[in-house]
Amino acid sequence: AVAAYRSAVALNAQDQELQVEMVRLMVYSSAGQTTDAQRLERLREARAAIEQAIALNPDNSNAHALQAFTLDWLSSLEPGQKDALLTQASDAAVRALQINPANPLAQAFYAEVLADQLKSSQALAVGRQAAELAPDLMDVHRTYGYVLESDGRYSQAIEEYKKAIAIAPQLGFL
Repeated sequence: AVAAYRSAVALNAQDQELQVEMVRLMVYSSAGQTTDAQRLERLREARAAIEQAIALNPDNSNAHALQAFTLDWLSSLEPGQKDALLTQASDAAVRALQINPANPLAQAFYAEVLADQLKSSQALAVGRQAAELAPDLMDVHRTYGYVLESDGRYSQAIEEYKKAIAIAPQLGFL
């Protein structure tokens, strides 16, 4: 699927939404890579792609939301860069929310960043808000489940993960 998106983007390099969706797929597909080196390579590619997408239109909230998502996942693998990448991820999520305060993807990915920064109460509030705003988005339930799990609320996390799976059963890592 990533290869198909790459081909589509190559044919229409000015389609920012296509690039943003490709990045989303690249980040999620990194979970299916077999080694940390492969995951790191895929996330670095996603980072470069989302930076290109943002250059097309710096006022696209979803592009900044996906930048936050990419940087957050990259932070767990990039040697010596965890804190800096989490700060950049937080900044990208805040920028996405400045552009569109009601963007559920921005809220969801911001909640995930906050959880990784160990800001549990804020992560829970933002994650809950995202879940209320967009109950039909897999990303929202996945991130809210992650936030709940990070806070030790395992039963609630399982319910959110089940909702994510119901929406996107093809994502094996869920």
